[in-house]
Amino acid sequence: MERGIMKLDTFDRIVDNMLFHIKSVRVAVLYHGGEPLLNRNFASMARKLKLLGVPYVKTVSNGMLLTESLMEDILESGLDSIEFSLDGESPEQNNMVRKNCDAMKVLSNIRLFMEKKRALSATAPAVYIATTQFKKERLNFGEQPLKYPLYISEYLSDFLDDIHGFKTTFAMKWPHMHVNNELYETTRNVQDKSGNSCDHVNNTITIRWNGDVVPCCYDLTSRYIVGNILAQDLTTIWNNDAFLVLRESICQREFISPCCACNAVNN
Repeated sequence: MERGIMKLDTFDRIVDNMLFHIKSVRVAVLYHGGEPLLNRNFASMARKLKLLGVPYVKTVSNGMLLTESLMEDILESGLDSIEFSLDGESPEQNNMVRKNCDAMKVLSNIRLFMEKKRALSATAPAVYIATTQFKKERLNFGEQPLKYPLYISEYLSDFLDDIHGFKTTFAMKWPHMHVNNELYETTRNVQDKSGNSCDHVNNTITIRWNGDVVPCCYDLTSRYIVGNILAQDLTTIWNNDAFLVLRESICQREFISPCCACNAVNN
């Protein structure tokens, strides 16, 4: 898929639209399947959203690009939370899953970030660590992933009390993602097969780097574009035929792409 970095004029267009709906906005997530810190305007974008009145602004990062100056900008931006991703049960497994990643560098960056935050007595952003674990064999019923892998807890032992939480999960198959079955046997979450609703398409809106609007954060490859913020306003997009057709298909359990391959609505 085509990749890019959101330009300021696109971001400002989003902010202008949000002004009309700010009382309905609870959370803004500066991230969608890429690395947000590649955007040199990241800290100023977070600051704009907080000044706009967004109650909670968060992001997810692989932690590789954290520099000391960027750490300071983030700590001063008003960002409410940042989630760092480290996968697997060892640095080697993380680096295999996350191409060109260096788990020990990420851990070093997180540690330095926590040191700076502690030195400033800063309460924000809250720091979370997300870890996805992988299994070749199918999961046993009720089996839970490790709360946090040993390589993470040992390196950050001095800061475990300052970390707001660990988000642990087993790998899942995302819509339209091809998985090497020789490495992993993917499993689906147990769902109620009688369900016919999806919170994502009713309560969230996801805007990609180029202004394209997709149904939800699970559509990482822009399989179903419902509009573009540079061409239409948010209200028009939210109520257009493409969005209404998608919502109705979920309601009727006649799933179309990408919902037909999604764990959130279908087994």
